[in-house]
Amino acid sequence: DLKKLGRTDLLRLLLEAEEENDRLKEQVAELRAQLDDRSLRMENCGDLAAAALELNGVFAAAEEACRQYTENIRSRSADIEARCSRMERESAENAAGWSRRRKSAAAPWRRKPHRNSGGSSPRSDRSTTADARKGANRTNSL
Repeated sequence: DLKKLGRTDLLRLLLEAEEENDRLKEQVAELRAQLDDRSLRMENCGDLAAAALELNGVFAAAEEACRQYTENIRSRSADIEARCSRMERESAENAAGWSRRRKSAAAPWRRKPHRNSGGSSPRSDRSTTADARKGANRTNSL
């Protein structure tokens, strides 16, 4: 077969063979590097069982860390929930006390009609009180 090919065809075949040879050399180098890496890992781990135990330890530590984290979050959430409940209760008590104080402070002038006007409006009480003050000031100034 090769005797029938021309010089250019033979050179092309030679070039393709060299390219394939280079590609195969690169592949061999990559495989050797992987083998060396794997051998190094096996030396570090001892054997496959030791490697599995090592991985299990990592996973166990990760699970423990996750458990502690979620426990901490639940605990903090319960604390915050309790604080919020206490603050809501205190706010409701403060609001109720404020409302009672306001009603008790407003109740006297709403219930008792003023002597002069006969009405119960706060305005008539205020103007009468202001008039009384003016009279007291005139008396004091004499």
